[in-house]
Amino acid sequence: DELTYTLTFTNSGNAVGAVDFTDHLANVLDDAEVTAQPVSSHASVTASAVTDERVVVSGTLAPAQTVTVSYTVTVAPDGQRGDDVLGNYLVRGDAAPPTQCLDGDVDCTVNPVPEIVDSKSADPVSGSSVAAGQTVTYTLSFRNDGAAAGVFARDDVLTGVLDDADLVGEPTVDGDGDMATKLVDDRLVVTGSLDPGASATVSYSVVIRPFAQQSDHVLGNVLVRAGGEPPATCEPPEGEDADCTVHPVGEIAATKSVDPASTTAVEQGDVLTYTLTFHNTGAGAATVDYLDRMGDVLDDATLTRSARASVDALELEFSGDVLSIGGRLEAGETATVTYSVTVMAYDRQGNHVLGNYLGLSNQSPTGMCADGSALCTTNPIQVPPPLAITGGTIGFGAIAAGLIAIILGGVLLVARRRREAGEPAERDGEDGAL
Repeated sequence: DELTYTLTFTNSGNAVGAVDFTDHLANVLDDAEVTAQPVSSHASVTASAVTDERVVVSGTLAPAQTVTVSYTVTVAPDGQRGDDVLGNYLVRGDAAPPTQCLDGDVDCTVNPVPEIVDSKSADPVSGSSVAAGQTVTYTLSFRNDGAAAGVFARDDVLTGVLDDADLVGEPTVDGDGDMATKLVDDRLVVTGSLDPGASATVSYSVVIRPFAQQSDHVLGNVLVRAGGEPPATCEPPEGEDADCTVHPVGEIAATKSVDPASTTAVEQGDVLTYTLTFHNTGAGAATVDYLDRMGDVLDDATLTRSARASVDALELEFSGDVLSIGGRLEAGETATVTYSVTVMAYDRQGNHVLGNYLGLSNQSPTGMCADGSALCTTNPIQVPPPLAITGGTIGFGAIAAGLIAIILGGVLLVARRRREAGEPAERDGEDGAL
């Protein structure tokens, strides 16, 4: 605001009178700046420029003559003032000014100034990385640190938020004063009034869209004076309340591959190496929270090389037939996890298919690997061929001849043993006769 001060000098006597006054501006200039120097309405009275926070007025007045001296100040912006009270004292000569302006005193003026302090915060805090589906709650705070009641109007510029997220519900108002909100295009218009020392807040929430439905993957929000333009970047001055927030959106793109490639038939004893790849395609850090379900692999194969991560940021935990992968990757960062299995002997296998499923920890596998899916692999296991027989094919006739030979050999062996058993008796008979 601009304030124009007018000093009025009138000679109510019957003779020429001297004018010698000093206007003290110390308590004005701590809150305002002179924008129009003092000007006298008549040459008989002169007024100095503002020097050392004073205006010196001198000259003479004829009987019944009135002369005025005027100048203008402009109130400094919020946060750049002193005590938010413009006090002005006119005294004779070099007299000291009073310490306060009493009611009815025509030689002083007092104008209190409101100071509306606004700020903006968010949950999670500004600078935090967020993800698709997450809710971000914004809070606009207003308080009057000044000496007078103040009316204000602010625009919360949501252009950089609503290109990536959707408003949820209506804004809520809490605190002192008379407050109102209205969404106009991509701006939340907030108007209200606050008494000295009063405060109020406005809160609202947004939900981040799926990554593919976002624009620049950064939620940028700025609170400005009504009609004001937001700055190009969010850089709150040090020591001052922030009027802007920034939330980069992270996104993990996960893929799974196997060597030999998925759908390739394998045999017992073959070694397969699996690779899980995690790439952060977003603008902010992102959380890795995946499960690699290996149940349909380990019923047909044995883990022969344990899982290893390419970066320390990933944490691996194997429980039962599930490998848990957790951690956090910065924007643009890529990490891999590898392990190997060896196919069991065919008669020890389960369903003879190596099926492997990678997915978010809160999602269940579909039970089948869709064509072209980057999150699963399938490798059928071939039936092993029959054992080979050395020396060629043995016919039925040869087998029968062999069996007959074995039987005949057995008969001859029994007959011989009987003959040999009878000879000693005959010799004994002969000896008896002798």
